[in-house]
Amino acid sequence: MSATAAAQPLASPAAAGRSYLFSKLGSFIGLVPLGVWTTIHLWNNLAAFAGARAWNENVTHHPNRIGELFGLSALVLFILWHTVWGLSRMKASSPNGQPYLGNWRWWLQRISAVGLLLFLGAHLYLAKLEPLMKTGRPETFEDIAAHMAHHAPTLIVYILGIAAIAYHLGNGLWNFSFSFGLITSQRGLKWGTWAAALVVIALLIIGWLAVFALWQAGQPFPVPAD
Repeated sequence: MSATAAAQPLASPAAAGRSYLFSKLGSFIGLVPLGVWTTIHLWNNLAAFAGARAWNENVTHHPNRIGELFGLSALVLFILWHTVWGLSRMKASSPNGQPYLGNWRWWLQRISAVGLLLFLGAHLYLAKLEPLMKTGRPETFEDIAAHMAHHAPTLIVYILGIAAIAYHLGNGLWNFSFSFGLITSQRGLKWGTWAAALVVIALLIIGWLAVFALWQAGQPFPVPAD
């Protein structure tokens, strides 16, 4: 044992327990509140195929303003918790330098995390917070559809943002299953990888179909004034 290693104090049982709980909560929050909410949100956006009224009822309508603000606040707190946990994991881990699938997944998970964080921040502000502060309501169907159809950067950002969501959630499901002991064998790893890939594909289809529906709905609308 080196002198440097010997000089490092061992973590106390209480500190180790807090670290373990923080790690498990970070993984759980990423999948259950955030993953489930995101999947439902993407699915609800498919209502754009049925028009503005159906989309508003499924995506932006909330019967209680206090409940809406509470839910939005909880969502932001969950995102912040998961972000802090994710940053701590990025700092503490690294790929092994070999061109294996695991290393590609390691890099893609981190890249998708950064892209997803930027996308969610912009999406929450532009689609929810800014309109609520200015008009007292979220972004309208007409506004988002017109931006999708007539503002190429918005369309590209949503396409890439959904790709980041799909990969981060699919690979996150695999990590969650491994971390919580749901995958314990080589066969389980193989099936878990296929299941994660199917989740990624399913989320891409749902999300990109929703984007297409909004883009299609925005075609007749004029370019909104800045």
